[in-house]
Amino acid sequence: MTGMALETARLTLRRLTEGDAGFLLELLNDPDFVRNNGDRGVRTRADARRYLRRGALASYRRLGFGHYLVAARGSGEAIGICGLARREPLSDPDLGFAFLPAHRGRGYAAEASAAVLEEAREAHGLARVLAVALPDNRPSVRVLEKLGFRREGSVRWPGEETDLALFARELGASPARAGDEGLPGAAKSGRSGRKEEVAMEVVNLEQKLSRITAHWDPKIVGELNGQHVKLVKFRGPFVWHRHEAEDELFLVLHGAFEMEYRERTVTVRAGEFVIVPRGVEHRPVAAEEVHVLLFEPAGTLNTGDAGGPRTVAAPERI
Repeated sequence: MTGMALETARLTLRRLTEGDAGFLLELLNDPDFVRNNGDRGVRTRADARRYLRRGALASYRRLGFGHYLVAARGSGEAIGICGLARREPLSDPDLGFAFLPAHRGRGYAAEASAAVLEEAREAHGLARVLAVALPDNRPSVRVLEKLGFRREGSVRWPGEETDLALFARELGASPARAGDEGLPGAAKSGRSGRKEEVAMEVVNLEQKLSRITAHWDPKIVGELNGQHVKLVKFRGPFVWHRHEAEDELFLVLHGAFEMEYRERTVTVRAGEFVIVPRGVEHRPVAAEEVHVLLFEPAGTLNTGDAGGPRTVAAPERI
């Protein structure tokens, strides 16, 4: 995601990471998903991580967009995926969505899709988006029609024998929002007004730090070129983890900490920074409280592939 997490009245959308492999494993093997989308051959968490690397993570790097994880606001529970893909033989990116059985029939697909379409137009400059569905998949077809998609014929994936219904929507007009066409909840983005809010303001780091009261709880204080600037306070050891698709920069503002790698440890003091390359397993450890500025791609999970209770899926902007 080029900006901070997308938010609607009930949902948060963020980039998928390898830490979401368990959730993806469950979703891709749901019988309804297999029936409507095909068997992806994902049987283990390792399969799911490979699927993510080849799919969504590669798409983020190449195109700046892809499928996002959809979570319930408040609880943060992962309930589905929604986003854009660029696939042959389609002439334009296509919208896709899938939700776990317990979260279907509540309007989440339309709500998440409206946010994705808004970002497609405003952040990526897309003028047209496609979608495909089995003709008898009436729930998905109804969502697409509610979003303003119109049937344009049929398409067949290379090597397949099943014809899919092809839909298209022009994005020249404002994307569907809450209250329009019966969509549930405002499809608004954390990017709304972002350029005006961020580009012109002076950010006082001390003031921002004074608003952070918990350890290991990163806050967004700025963004540029698809990167987030975050502040975090921490003390003690974090979890061992890696980021398969993202490099991270840690700049120490106050205090000092040790960055542990499996083969060595480096000490980073105030006024110094360290860059952790993608794919490198690491763990920050601080004997005393340290204040750190982070610079990393938007959507980067603090716990990377490890997941767990310290994961902050949608960092607050302060």
